[in-house]
Amino acid sequence: MEEAKSSKKVRQKFLTAEIEHLIETNRLAIQARSMSASKRGIGRTSIVVVCMDGRTHQAETALGLDKTTTVRFASGGGKIELNDFLRLHAPLLTNDGSRVTILLTTHEVVGYPNLGCAAFNCDMPEQRRYFTALRQSLAQRLPEAWIHAVSHDTSTDGLWAIELDQRNEAFVELVKSGGKPLPKTQPNKAHGEYGIYVGDQLHAWVAGYNTYFHISSAAPSLRGDLDIALSVMLHHSKVDLSNKPIVLLLDRPTGDDPVSTEQYNQARIMTEDFLRSSKVTELMESGRIRLVELETNPTTWSGRVVTTID
Repeated sequence: MEEAKSSKKVRQKFLTAEIEHLIETNRLAIQARSMSASKRGIGRTSIVVVCMDGRTHQAETALGLDKTTTVRFASGGGKIELNDFLRLHAPLLTNDGSRVTILLTTHEVVGYPNLGCAAFNCDMPEQRRYFTALRQSLAQRLPEAWIHAVSHDTSTDGLWAIELDQRNEAFVELVKSGGKPLPKTQPNKAHGEYGIYVGDQLHAWVAGYNTYFHISSAAPSLRGDLDIALSVMLHHSKVDLSNKPIVLLLDRPTGDDPVSTEQYNQARIMTEDFLRSSKVTELMESGRIRLVELETNPTTWSGRVVTTID
């Protein structure tokens, strides 16, 4: 009994510190978002499709992009069907895609094939086949969009071409040169996540590499992705979760955009279904999973922690 009380106290202390860290991250993100306001809407908007894996957090930087100006879609493996992509990003895809650059970004750890993408069972050839086919399907529907399929080494930020759009010369040259690798390889190549962020403004709240999975609110696979993320944390994470709770962040967009509101409502339904599953209920009752509800303005990234639920 005393041991259980002690563990609960340690978990609560960690959660209190984590919420303080989230709030500070949001404060800095608001400043960065404000500084880039004049750049948004100028030229092509970059849509980055990535895996939910916490090691892909720096994908935008590796791709040579400003993470405060990109549109990010994340799901298990970065998987998304053609029609879902077209539907979710329809406002940006006018004029045959002439307003966008689409970066389909799979991931790997070069030299460590067992540390690759769990959604593809670490099968890099299959990842390449999937994103090559998706790129070609998108190109048929959006002939004026610049569309690339690349692989991102999450331990070095190196880039490798799967299939590139030669019209986008600057990006082609970046990939040909291997990207802009980090000065030092990431020390934690394996999974180290202790949380899941469900929402569409990841960089407004999460600054750390390999800390949170990210599942977009409109990800068609969201419910199954939650199960995968939990399984990875419980069985494959290098982080000791015995004395810290798994933190589930659910982010509601503020404002009156009906599409964003509906996407959030559906995400909440699927998240609540996940929380009602027998395994998660058991973890919630023991204090090993905590739900933290957020609100974020999609334009300014101004946000707040709404509530913390045991």
